Amino acid sequence: MTIQYQNARAEDLPFSSSEFDVVTAGQCWHWFQADKVLKEVRRVLHPHGKLVIVHMDWLPLDGNIVSKTEELILAFNPDWKGAGGTGIYPDWLMQAALGGFTDIETFTFDLQMKYSQEAWRGRIRASAG
Repeated sequence: MTIQYQNARAEDLPFSSSEFDVVTAGQCWHWFQADKVLKEVRRVLHPHGKLVIVHMDWLPLDGNIVSKTEELILAFNPDWKGAGGTGIYPDWLMQAALGGFTDIETFTFDLQMKYSQEAWRGRIRASAG
């Protein structure tokens, strides 16, 4: 398999129309201007192509390290919007529907992740908290 990497804004893709069978967005959908990205995704996908939005989330369960970390972040950054996640983002489904996608499917699953202290600090830095 040959992979060619491109740096580009998701809202302005440097690809031809109907070029792809699948477009994936992993850990990034929340950063996009959804209406513009969806228009571009529809443009670069083949007529029956698929959009796959993937997101790995943490769950702040009572007393776990996630809930304690969120409490700490909120103590210093009370305007942070990343707390209290459920791993499910219904707005993304609505965005896809309004963007012209049909036959929308969703699924979730639980996966236990082990983090070193260093890796957890990296995960928290990436949370924009």
